[in-house]
Amino acid sequence: MLPSFSSSSQLHIHISAQDRPGILAETLAFIVQTGWNVVDIKQFVFNGLLNLSILLDGCDDRRILPLREELSAYGKQMDFKVTAYP
Repeated sequence: MLPSFSSSSQLHIHISAQDRPGILAETLAFIVQTGWNVVDIKQFVFNGLLNLSILLDGCDDRRILPLREELSAYGKQMDFKVTAYP
């Protein structure tokens, strides 16, 4: 039996940046404003570089492209490298 899929979409965001206090809090504040739900967070710092992965759950596929565009602008503003999967 194949699993059933809902219309809800998940998105994995990866952020890398020079570590400093407040990056996670700032990023979560941004994400909350976009209306997505945070499902899971993983982060580690290696040699001063923050690697932050956030799994989001949204309402439907139509919200993925706008979020990608907003994340791109946010990353440029904050000097982060932001990648969104899928």
